[in-house]
Amino acid sequence: MLQPYNITLHVYAENPQEAEELETALRDFVVSKYNQRVYPRAAALTDMVKRYGNSPIVNNFIQ
Repeated sequence: MLQPYNITLHVYAENPQEAEELETALRDFVVSKYNQRVYPRAAALTDMVKRYGNSPIVNNFIQ
């Protein structure tokens, strides 16, 4: 059975507002998917990061 969990992670940011914007964007993403009846499971998000985290598109975007 799926249960909601809170996680904490550290990111690099220029200021606290950037980190807060990321937190808000991630929360909004999860809530939006949930409202579409698409449940953002931890295992699926982990797989997404592992598969696409090193793609050139992602690397260029996050630099």
